Amino acid sequence: MKSSHERFIGHVLGMILRSQQTGLTQPLRIRMAIAKVEAVKIVRGSVMGIFLLSLFYLFLFTGFVLFHVGLFFYLDWTVVDKGALFMIIGAVYFLLMILGMMMGLSQRRWMRKSGADKAVYNALRK
Repeated sequence: MKSSHERFIGHVLGMILRSQQTGLTQPLRIRMAIAKVEAVKIVRGSVMGIFLLSLFYLFLFTGFVLFHVGLFFYLDWTVVDKGALFMIIGAVYFLLMILGMMMGLSQRRWMRKSGADKAVYNALRK
């Protein structure tokens, strides 16, 4: 059985440890709050970028469609010739899109442009 003196010392030591723990975790809490604010800032910027890019694509698609509709009505060709022309144009655009996606989404290109390939090389270098 503990004496009242030992309980008192244990209580005082517990209070000291709790106060020190709060003091030690305060800078960590501040850093976490700053990191959270920065994360919100980054996500907000990303959402705004996605919104503006979507708006850009909407205008691009509208212009693309209107150009081809105008071309369809402007040309004095038969319907079969116009159909063949638009099939060829569509195939070319499709191939260009596939080529652009292959180039833009290449893991090797992203690693090189971000510098991650050098970081991995330096981390594994002896």
